[in-house]
Amino acid sequence: MKIKVDLDQVVEIYRLLESLNDFFHEPANYEDTAKLLEFMGKGNYEKIRHGYYAIASNWLPKKVQKKLWS
Repeated sequence: MKIKVDLDQVVEIYRLLESLNDFFHEPANYEDTAKLLEFMGKGNYEKIRHGYYAIASNWLPKKVQKKLWS
């Protein structure tokens, strides 16, 4: 099955993954509560939530969404 996705959304998700990778590839970042809180406080949780709920989940056909969320 193939789906069509908006290129701007793909770029947004790519940038989100890049940011997460940059932060989490260094264990000292997520082992340090202050660094983790700073990272999340820069709007990163909102970006994750938006990417998951508003972008990636909408790429899935309704049939697949129902299967995943039931």
